Amino acid sequence: MSTPPPKVKPSPLPENTSIGGYRVLRRLAAGGFGVVYLALDREGQQVASKEYLPASLATRAPGELQPQVAPEKLSLYRLGLKSFFEEGRALAQIAHSSVVTVLNFFRENETVYMVMDYLEAPRCRSSSSRRAASSTRRCSANPPFARSSTKCCAACAWCISTACCIWTSNRPTSSSPTTTAP
Repeated sequence: MSTPPPKVKPSPLPENTSIGGYRVLRRLAAGGFGVVYLALDREGQQVASKEYLPASLATRAPGELQPQVAPEKLSLYRLGLKSFFEEGRALAQIAHSSVVTVLNFFRENETVYMVMDYLEAPRCRSSSSRRAASSTRRCSANPPFARSSTKCCAACAWCISTACCIWTSNRPTSSSPTTTAP
């Protein structure tokens, strides 16, 4: 019985690649559906650029711009392209302080890119019942990241973990009176 070959993640775009008028500085993150890059716009402002590049459907060799898709996976890849583009269109219409701003979305290199504001995640300082009150830890979402719809779960997890940290540190004990906020 032969073992299947190991899955190879598609290579990210080379640094200093120009896509849609944005210059890729470096890869920030990669996941099952794509790659997120730190990039600069024409005015020199940092932005996050999310590229649709599902590892299960496409490959890309180092230094290349266009992904390669096997013929038997092409229809599913194209469906994903369409959905990703529609996601960009929908998100670009939302203006809310809790949702990252989508600045642009476009097709290039046989894939789709979504450009968003680049945001750095805050640090989470908390104490837990197992550690002294002065101990600190960093949340899993602490490194700089670009929030997007696929990062929603990470952002929610960060909010929940922060709330739990605060609750654990400040919850009433059985001997303390219960109060309600005004």
